[in-house]
Amino acid sequence: MLRCTNLKTYLTDNLVPFGKQLKDYVKQNNLSVAIHIRNLKNGNSVDVNEDLEFYPLRIAKLPVAILIMQKVEDEELSLNTNIEIKDKDWDPTYGMLYSTIQKKFTVKFLLEEMLKKSDNTAFYTLMRQVNDKDIKKIIDYYSIDLNNVNINKRIKIDYGMITPKIMANALVSLYTSNVLEIKDSEYLLSLLVDTSFDIKKIADLPQDITVA
Repeated sequence: MLRCTNLKTYLTDNLVPFGKQLKDYVKQNNLSVAIHIRNLKNGNSVDVNEDLEFYPLRIAKLPVAILIMQKVEDEELSLNTNIEIKDKDWDPTYGMLYSTIQKKFTVKFLLEEMLKKSDNTAFYTLMRQVNDKDIKKIIDYYSIDLNNVNINKRIKIDYGMITPKIMANALVSLYTSNVLEIKDSEYLLSLLVDTSFDIKKIADLPQDITVA
């Protein structure tokens, strides 16, 4: 999600010419991309290959973070709750938490490792705190196609292929605080902004744009 700091741009910006240029660029360069751009002030959007599906990778951890924060709000957990990492949680494929000898970490620490560093060990550890009912709730809320969802190996969610519009809905729900209280929404967004991935440099974006 890109956040524009100029709150009045929605009064003057017409997305139609930009959308045409974007589609032409994608077509001319034969790019396999799916793009969804939404103006949060008036709901206007630009879509390129909006029905094209991709594996969500790191962003699939966001719904899990939302579920954990809902449990914090319901006082089933707290950010200071210590959770033990089980043998089945250790995963060396992404993140460095797997290499530690420490066995217990707070929910807050695990959330930050999962969202800021995309740590898989933190992800699997937090996944054990949610159940099938929780997962079904988040799937229904974001209208994820159940045919593409697999809840199996090591209690993980495999969302299958997903469109950018669905994942945009998850980010927008935080931005507008529809699924969590304002302070908790802002907390998760702050973790997504402060990641170990230098997205601005990779995408050659201006420094005054906030990326989550």
